[in-house]
Amino acid sequence: MDLTLAGKRALVTGSSSGIGAEIARMLAYEGVKVVIHGRDVGRAGRLLEEIRATDGDAELALGDLTTDDGTLSVIACVDLGGGRERSRELFTGATGSPV
Repeated sequence: MDLTLAGKRALVTGSSSGIGAEIARMLAYEGVKVVIHGRDVGRAGRLLEEIRATDGDAELALGDLTTDDGTLSVIACVDLGGGRERSRELFTGATGSPV
């Protein structure tokens, strides 16, 4: 299915497991550069390698979004406003707690 998302970049919070991981996989399959978010570097790293092994484009943004420091860490990794064309940015939230 072509969702016309190729070339965009998406932060998927809570994507180191569960439904967030499935969303990240689907977006990567559609040609989106996926920013994998989670608190566990092992789980997030495995998904990163899985996506890259299928020629997908992905990066990590680690941090606990229920804390100020964790949120700032994710923002620093993602840098959604850092001169990028905002019309090419996507966000989807799948965290297991309110943020």
